[in-house]
Amino acid sequence: MPKLLRPIALLAMCAAPLAAVATVTVDGQTQTNGTTVTFTKDIAPILQRSCQNCHRPGQMAPMSLLTYQDVRPWVRSIKQRVLSREMPPWGIDPHVGIQSFKNDPSLRQDEVDKIVAWVDAGAPMGRAADMPKPREFDDSAKWHIGKPDLIVTSPPHTVPPEASDWWGSYVVPTGLTEDRYIKAIESKPGKTAVVHHLLTYAVEGDEDADSNGDDSNAEAGEFLNEFAVGKNGDVFPEGAGRLLKAGSKIRFDFHYHAVGQETVDQSQLGIVFYPKGYAPKHVEYSKQLGQPTEPLDIPGGSGFVRSDGYQRFNRAGKITAFQPHMHTRGKRQCIELIYPDNKTEQISCVDFTFNWHIVHVYADDAAPIYPPGTVLHVISWHDNSANKINPDPRNWVGSGNRTIDDVGGRADNPARTMLGSTQLQWLEATLLQAQQDRIPWKFVAISSPIDQVGGAPVQDGKSWWGGYRAERDRLLKFIADHRIGHVVFLTTDDHQTRVTQLQYLTNPGDPNSKALLTDAFQVVTGPIGAGGPDKFADHSLAAIQIAANRANERQVSRGQPPLGLPASFPGLHAVFRQGDPDAAATPSPVDFYSPDTFNYTVLTVAADGNLTVETWGIPSYPENTFPQSAAAPSLILSFHIGLTQGQ
Repeated sequence: MPKLLRPIALLAMCAAPLAAVATVTVDGQTQTNGTTVTFTKDIAPILQRSCQNCHRPGQMAPMSLLTYQDVRPWVRSIKQRVLSREMPPWGIDPHVGIQSFKNDPSLRQDEVDKIVAWVDAGAPMGRAADMPKPREFDDSAKWHIGKPDLIVTSPPHTVPPEASDWWGSYVVPTGLTEDRYIKAIESKPGKTAVVHHLLTYAVEGDEDADSNGDDSNAEAGEFLNEFAVGKNGDVFPEGAGRLLKAGSKIRFDFHYHAVGQETVDQSQLGIVFYPKGYAPKHVEYSKQLGQPTEPLDIPGGSGFVRSDGYQRFNRAGKITAFQPHMHTRGKRQCIELIYPDNKTEQISCVDFTFNWHIVHVYADDAAPIYPPGTVLHVISWHDNSANKINPDPRNWVGSGNRTIDDVGGRADNPARTMLGSTQLQWLEATLLQAQQDRIPWKFVAISSPIDQVGGAPVQDGKSWWGGYRAERDRLLKFIADHRIGHVVFLTTDDHQTRVTQLQYLTNPGDPNSKALLTDAFQVVTGPIGAGGPDKFADHSLAAIQIAANRANERQVSRGQPPLGLPASFPGLHAVFRQGDPDAAATPSPVDFYSPDTFNYTVLTVAADGNLTVETWGIPSYPENTFPQSAAAPSLILSFHIGLTQGQ
């Protein structure tokens, strides 16, 4: 999806015009236009300009390319990568649209030809006297925007020596007590070797939801800034700024990468404000635009599958940068402008790679300007065939927030589906048949919560299924309309244990048509404590009671079902909560909620049809540690539900 961003990052020189190059080999020496090609004279300057930002000690690239000795073992790989245009990472199609950018590190064709000819001739070093002076790099420890007025620091995060890449979030309060406009902003990683990329967002209210690596989450907040190798922060032009509201929190979205040794990162966001009370003439912003008009439908094994999205601009403006956004099956994304007179102009095409989320910043004299009434057309292609980054080419893929899904579509679009029509119809038919066969309990195991916990919109929620509201409402309404009793949804993936009732809309799209399933509920169970294992140092019931009350108040204030099951729930009895002597007599939210323990849940159906739900666990402990003598799991909470009349 394109983003409207202010172009300020200067990473490298802009691409120069293509030049024809003739290469010959004489007596084992590589020559281009009659001149011998050597590392010191010809190759080192190319590497300095376009490669060494990443390929140097302390940075995220896997090897250094500073010296001939560093480069020599990798020459065949370098040749392959530059020929395929995989390196330096850029992606812009050089044959389509605008070619003038502020941050273009890509190689000209004559530079590619030089590297290929040099490698083919044995990669001669050349004369030491021809070696250019070593490049000087900016001090990563300093603030390039000047002294910040506000610095927000993320919690320490330990990256193990060997581990899968980690995508996730931390939310930190700013302490800001009044609205202020941002004049300059910079995201600064603590350890650049392990921080692949870092995005920062402004989050309002008390939303602390972990994105679980979802960089397209609607709850992410207002985009502020990102860290990318070689980027030194955003300094807005005089009279332009971005608003940061009082009480805002900063959400840090990380992609961490292991580098062979344990590394602890603690990153920062620095902000320079305009004077108090100052309101700039122009407001900077970044938006995701051009969502597909139809849900994505990518059959297993398919190659290029196209989708189209549109965005109308009612005011004149300028597109200052383009950042494509797709997931692992994303292949290519293009943008074009359809002007009010129906003329069309292609702007840019990018060959997309999920490992690189690059903002392509247009040069000031090249950034496209459009009049009111212009339509942005976003064209995306996905590849679900067998390749090295496709987790499973056999599977159909639709829209979704996970990395293995792909992005696109509105959550309240009736055509948008997580299950697909075949699975949804099968599930409805199976539940109905079970009810007709008088099967007392119907358990539906799903991979992500179906309740509405955590989301500001009534029917949203931070759960995966929260992105498919229309489908969820259809399923829950089907259960209610057909009076299918004793349905239990079992799920995980939310870093806590909770039990909740389920709400849906009887009239899709009307938030005032809320209805509650009176004989169904959901059990979320998880082996990880909410917000990270070291968030809860106090495991007393009093501390968890505070957390439960806060979460429950948030639910009720948003018109969502409260946590837990009410005492009036059909058949509910024998409620137990570790530490709460009043649980059986007066059940409360804390009796169905455990955010501070590593849990598993056991469900038992007795011969008489009564259901027992038991959650066992141990107190959480600090991240990347394990108690020397871990206690045996104890019963955290439990309850029983007897069959109601007619079952």
